[in-house]
Amino acid sequence: MIVALGGGALGGRAVLTKNGALAPTILDQFELTPMQHGMLFESVFSDRPSVNIEQIVMHMDEELDSELLRQAWRSVQRRHAALRTCFRWQGLALPHQEVHADAPLNYEVLDWRILSVARQESELEAFLTADREAGVHLDEPAPMRIRLFRLGDSSWTMVWTFHHALLDGRGFTLVLEEVFAAYERTKRGDRFSLFPAPTMRPHMEALRERDLDAAETFFR
Repeated sequence: MIVALGGGALGGRAVLTKNGALAPTILDQFELTPMQHGMLFESVFSDRPSVNIEQIVMHMDEELDSELLRQAWRSVQRRHAALRTCFRWQGLALPHQEVHADAPLNYEVLDWRILSVARQESELEAFLTADREAGVHLDEPAPMRIRLFRLGDSSWTMVWTFHHALLDGRGFTLVLEEVFAAYERTKRGDRFSLFPAPTMRPHMEALRERDLDAAETFFR
């Protein structure tokens, strides 16, 4: 028996089995790092959805298979828990992050080859502004999206938008490296699988066990 809870201790759409364990759709949940907590606070209480939104824009002049790229993104999303994570805060004394077994990939391809170069540039600039100002849904796994614009037969622009609470600068660089590595292997027809990456839980447990008094003395 599976029971869906609206609110309560888990603050959202948490799903529990009859014995109180997390349902298979939710792999784990734990608190936020202090940095994540601050970012979530800023985003939730700001009247600007663009707060803490990261927007990575990549221009690629090469032949590209958009479907194989989507498959590469899915492989990397399955590997990294952060790309299947959402945040819960309503009704909670402290917010949690919730790792799902899977999450939809918000990936869309738009063909702009019919537009002039000048029109493509103006449309892309307008899109980037609107996309940033739209923000993301932090309580839905995962708060990110990918838009792939085809500007010519061998000219593409990819826009990856996500909330900074999901990934830091090193993290998103690693994700992109893995996406394009997976794309190349898929394109060659290689059979491969990506092992799950380490999750944040050990880091969170280490933070929980640290000596705050000693840390304060050190930094003073």
